[in-house]
Amino acid sequence: MCIVNFLILSLGSTDANAMFSKRFYKEKSIYVMELKVDGRAEEALKQIRDRDYAGKYIDYARSHGLALHTVGISFSSEGRCIEDWKEEMIVPGRE
Repeated sequence: MCIVNFLILSLGSTDANAMFSKRFYKEKSIYVMELKVDGRAEEALKQIRDRDYAGKYIDYARSHGLALHTVGISFSSEGRCIEDWKEEMIVPGRE
């Protein structure tokens, strides 16, 4: 298991940007994530699709050879943990 250190630069209805420790991170993918507390991971993915959260990253991902993923995450407030997550690849990256 690998723990990655990150710093959230902005939050809210805008993007949350994170800087990952270069010790663990190499820029090969872009991840667009939605977190649902006491919801379902599929609901989170549906929200990403319905609101086109990943749309603004498609051209950048393609032009830089990066994979673009959407990730829906279900977090349990009772168990205080991730209960489920689902991922979809929107743009395949180059190796």
